[in-house]
Amino acid sequence: MRQGKSPQQACEEAINRIVSKPNSDYKNFQVGYIAVNKKGETGSYSIHQWFSMTKFQNGVNEQIQSDFYNKA
Repeated sequence: MRQGKSPQQACEEAINRIVSKPNSDYKNFQVGYIAVNKKGETGSYSIHQWFSMTKFQNGVNEQIQSDFYNKA
């Protein structure tokens, strides 16, 4: 990931760039990111709640609810 960050950190940084832009109207749209590094580690993060991903690893499907920025 960029600058040695974990997949989770990379997703959070990308969302923070969107919401910190001047005049960002982020409360009116949803963006979610999923990242995977070469080791198979994953991360996900979104602006609003209810963004999820399904990860298949070692023969098992796992539904993962993403952490999110707009908790208010």
